[in-house]
Amino acid sequence: MASGAGSDTGTWSSIDDFLDTSTRVHRTSKSERARQFEKSGSLDQAEKDFDKLVGDLGGTEPKSYPSGVRASRLPDGTKISIRSTSISGEPTVQIDPPKG
Repeated sequence: MASGAGSDTGTWSSIDDFLDTSTRVHRTSKSERARQFEKSGSLDQAEKDFDKLVGDLGGTEPKSYPSGVRASRLPDGTKISIRSTSISGEPTVQIDPPKG
């Protein structure tokens, strides 16, 4: 991948820059608020992506929970969390836009 916005090595200035490095799988809700994307890599890569999102987009210091989930909130209210597994078994970086 080339460096710069939208790549894994450049600075992400928005959630869309991160999503540009992923592949959209399918629509998961009629409202379009929930969308599912895939990205190759292991838990280590998911952790790096989470840390990069939080750092590049000015998130709060991540909180760790006993379940193994780490979560942060961006200045616009977006919540970003990471967990080691999902229903399908892969690590998951979850992005929840602010309600409103």
